[in-house]
Amino acid sequence: MKKVLQSIIYSGAILSLALPVFSFAAIFTPPGQGQPGNIPITGLSNVYDTLDTVANYLLGLLIALAVVFIVWGAFQFLTSGGDEAKTKAARNHILWALVSVAVGLLAKGLVAAIRGIAGNL
Repeated sequence: MKKVLQSIIYSGAILSLALPVFSFAAIFTPPGQGQPGNIPITGLSNVYDTLDTVANYLLGLLIALAVVFIVWGAFQFLTSGGDEAKTKAARNHILWALVSVAVGLLAKGLVAAIRGIAGNL
């Protein structure tokens, strides 16, 4: 019973931290622009915008997941009780959370670099 209750609490905590990510799914269509899915890609500018949008979603998702893993790692670190294996696992969770944020930032930077190198082709 304790395991079931613990898994329900963890699932609820992770879901509540992930809820802001779902707000990225909302699509705003300005008046007179038609449906968002009917915009044809006609040049590199639209490709850059599409890549930038994907990078924005990726960064938002990775930051949300990083927060979850940092909180989880901190909880494991605090409850390790000096156990070397648990402390190492907690440090790894925090480390990989920071690596995921770095990957998201690199994705944003890569889009900007490609746009800067290619110019207005």
